Amino acid sequence: MSWLARLRNVFRPDAVSDEIDREMDFHLAERTDELVAAGASPETAGREARRRFGRYALQRENTRDRDVLVWLETLLADFRYGLRGLRRNPVFCLSAVLTLAIGIGANTAVFTLLHGLLLRSLPVARAEELARIGLTNLGDGPPAPIIPYQMIQQLRREQRSFIDLSAWREQSVAVSDRDGMKRWHQAGLVSGNAFALLGAQPRLGRLIDESDDVPGGPVHGWPVVVSDGFWKDRFGGDPRVIGTSLEVSGTFVTIVGVTPPSFHGVWPGIEPKLYLPLQFLTVLQGRDDLNAPAPTSTVWCAAIGRLKPGVSHADANVEIGVSQTRLLREFTPPAFLQNPRFSNARLKVDSARAGLPSFFAVMYSAPLYLMQGLVAVVLVLCCVNVSGLMMSKLHERRHEFAVRTAIGAGRSRLVRQYIAESFVIGVAGAALGAALAWYGTYWLVPFFRHPNMGTGLSLQPDHTVFVATAALAVATTLFFGMWPAWRAGASDPGTLLKSRTAAQRRTGGRAFVAVQVALSLVLVVSATLLSRSLIHLRGEPTGFDLDHVTIQTPPFHLLPQKGMAKLDLYQRMVDRIGQAQGVRAAAVTWFTPMTGSQVTRGCHSRLQLGGAGVFPDDGNLHHRGTRVRAA
Repeated sequence: MSWLARLRNVFRPDAVSDEIDREMDFHLAERTDELVAAGASPETAGREARRRFGRYALQRENTRDRDVLVWLETLLADFRYGLRGLRRNPVFCLSAVLTLAIGIGANTAVFTLLHGLLLRSLPVARAEELARIGLTNLGDGPPAPIIPYQMIQQLRREQRSFIDLSAWREQSVAVSDRDGMKRWHQAGLVSGNAFALLGAQPRLGRLIDESDDVPGGPVHGWPVVVSDGFWKDRFGGDPRVIGTSLEVSGTFVTIVGVTPPSFHGVWPGIEPKLYLPLQFLTVLQGRDDLNAPAPTSTVWCAAIGRLKPGVSHADANVEIGVSQTRLLREFTPPAFLQNPRFSNARLKVDSARAGLPSFFAVMYSAPLYLMQGLVAVVLVLCCVNVSGLMMSKLHERRHEFAVRTAIGAGRSRLVRQYIAESFVIGVAGAALGAALAWYGTYWLVPFFRHPNMGTGLSLQPDHTVFVATAALAVATTLFFGMWPAWRAGASDPGTLLKSRTAAQRRTGGRAFVAVQVALSLVLVVSATLLSRSLIHLRGEPTGFDLDHVTIQTPPFHLLPQKGMAKLDLYQRMVDRIGQAQGVRAAAVTWFTPMTGSQVTRGCHSRLQLGGAGVFPDDGNLHHRGTRVRAA
């Protein structure tokens, strides 16, 4: 029986028992026939055959145990033999393990970031049913995961593909600490049904519900749900936090709950510290009502819904496509559809299993996939190196294999022992690589930060990361171990001892060197092209003059002023700065060039409350030397 069949038998005991029963029945029938042929009656022959055979159940159990346990004992013996061989060659063992650890660790570290930012499912019930509605066909820009809040409400009333639809908005708020200092935090503004739709459960208290998200706020005051991290940092994990007041952007709110530790929000990479009712936006922006029909009052939010059982994303797209023209005309500002870039805009339903496209997901998805490909090439190089070491070790042990083969050792046993030794190296390399990946991941995280927002990447390894690491261990073992193992079992004793083996070794060594050089050239050429591209980009004209220009980012979000009072404050600040000695021009803007915002690629208009733009007559474009195509 082959070792693969024996391995399969370990995990299918019922099938093994059936096979043993059939085999034993065959032997009983054969012995009974022999006794009948000798003159015994069928009944007597059957009893005598069973007596000679012994206790049927015991024989069956012993046969099964010998079939499986002997193989397991042989396998364990192979592993012990491999461990002894590696202990006799500590330099080889350490070199192979460290080489694999570098390759596996780099791949695991990058995959952990990739998984946490783009692939990890939201920790909610039936995440595969979640879907989001956004805008696509936005000219040369990327799809936008937001639509007007009024459109979300209308879709919630008329759509039949969704069980429910909720609104989510990311917002910066100022939170006063115990010393009265205001600190900037990211907050999630959610509709009253948002947490219920996800099926999220609080760690303490309750979550935002429908009674909280009402115009003007609940009669008992605005509620707030804090994240598990904020609860621990600010309140030391005190369970008596429920009912405590917080000052958020000049308004006192009451803590009603704490989110579970596993919930980091719906924006991968960005973890809101607070969750407030969406209607709280009227307080933050000085609005009267989020449902005001005026185009200038359009509130853009992300829409997350849960599809009904049996409804696919394609079905939802078909339904929403029927009414999208009417919805866009009715709920988007007139200037939106009049813009040539947005004239062909369409609504689209996509999966929200992994959350919403955040700044980090959009900004770093391509670099992460590229980095994953590069470290995969590094892993292949590591495997080639270890395979070369194994081939050298095989050459040194050719006399041992020749003697063992000559005295009767099966070639399959030699191959199995060599694979067992390779597996030990692979497991050790994967274990060390996982440890390196743990520290490497946290070393990489600071590179994925934005100056104006925190980073909330969930880097806790889950079953997906562990499965990926285990798969890497198995794949690398097969990659670097199979060729030497095949060489060990394919050669006859005489061939292993002949001098021409050295020539074969040199030929194989040259092949490995050629592969390593080819892969190394791929990495070197890729790095060179990337470096040249970066150097070229540094020399490209930006479209504005950076000489003698300074950009300051005061914490405007911490100001207590609201509405027109804040707009007047901006104007006074610009006037005062413009009068300072040595200042030729001053301006205020919501977005600065080269920040990655899509707004900086479009047209600007006079600053709207809660919107984006610049003062047109304050020299914002002039003092940077920016060309304006139309005015």
